[in-house]
Amino acid sequence: MRTSFLAAGITTCFALASVQAVASTKELESAIYQVIPFNEEPYVSLDMRKAYVIALLAYWNSFDSRVPRLSPSENDWIKQELGAQGERLNGAINSREYALFSLSLDIDSCVSTLKKLNEAYADSVKAETEMFLWLGMVKCYGRIDKMMIDLRRAELSDGRYDGAFYTIGSSLIMNVLLDKVIPSAMADTMGWTISANE
Repeated sequence: MRTSFLAAGITTCFALASVQAVASTKELESAIYQVIPFNEEPYVSLDMRKAYVIALLAYWNSFDSRVPRLSPSENDWIKQELGAQGERLNGAINSREYALFSLSLDIDSCVSTLKKLNEAYADSVKAETEMFLWLGMVKCYGRIDKMMIDLRRAELSDGRYDGAFYTIGSSLIMNVLLDKVIPSAMADTMGWTISANE
C-alpha cells in the first residue's frame, strides 16, 4: 500500500511542476494532502518525504509570488522606524510596510528551509541534517496565524483561512510533520524502526 501512495505522491508532484504557476494555494494545499495521507501508516519513506518537499515548495512558492516586497527605500524606512520609540515605533509596527516586511521574513524562511531539505537529500554528507530542517517547517506552520494577520494588514487578504491565501489545513500539515515526517527522518538517521503499534 505504501508503494501505491508513493507513486501517487510522486505523480502529483510532477504534475505540480506544470500547474504551480497558475494554481491557487487551495489546489496546492490539496496536493500536499495527497502525498502523505492522514490515515497512512506512521513511517514515511525517504522517497515520500522528498515528494512532500516538492509539494510543500510548490505551495510556498505560490504563496511567495503573491506577496510584494518592499522597495529599498521602504525597507530602509521600516528598519529605521523599528529602532525608534513611542509613537514612531507603534506607527511602524501597525503599518502596511511592516506587515509586508514581516511576511517576507516568514515566507523566505519557509522557502529557504525547503530548499535546504532538497540540498540535504542531494548530498549524503548533509543527510543527517534532514530531521533538524523539518523542524524549520514546524516553525513555519506555527506562524500561520501571525501570517494571516500580516496578510490582512498588508491588504492582501480579508484574513480568512479559506480565502485568497488558503491555509485552512495548516494544523493538519503540522500534525503530519510532528507525528510522521520528523519521527521518520529521525528513525532513518538513528537506524530505528517505526511501526503502527509503537
